[in-house]
Amino acid sequence: MDPSDKETSKIYRKLITSDDFKAYILYEKLNDQMRMKIISKLNQNGSTRANLLLKKLEKFQ
Repeated sequence: MDPSDKETSKIYRKLITSDDFKAYILYEKLNDQMRMKIISKLNQNGSTRANLLLKKLEKFQ
C-alpha cells in the first residue's frame, strides 16, 4: 500500500466517523489533491453516511 493511500484511508475514516461539523472542519484543512481523493473514496463507498457527507461537503464548496 502506498503511504499516501494509507494517509487517505486514515483521513477518510476520521471523516466518516465524525459528526457533520467536525467532518467539515477536517475537510477544510485538506489540500486540493487530498480533497479529490476523499471525494473519490466517498463516491466509491456509496453507503448512506458517505452519500450524506458527500452532499453536505459539496454544498459548502
